[in-house]
Amino acid sequence: MMAYLDNELKIEVEDKAGGIDEGGIALEGETNTVFQVEYVKIDGKGIPATAVEKNGKLSVLWGELKRFP
Repeated sequence: MMAYLDNELKIEVEDKAGGIDEGGIALEGETNTVFQVEYVKIDGKGIPATAVEKNGKLSVLWGELKRFP
């Protein structure tokens, strides 16, 4: 795993467990930590490249609603 701040590498962690075959991911901080993730890239052997479909997403709808007074 690599974590960047303002395009500067801040954290690099080696996967000593050999990866996982399936499952989800979680981005977590310490207790009472607030952080914002702007970009997440997950890739590797056997992970197909897919684009995020923005149509019908709540954030897109909210952005459209905020345009109108």
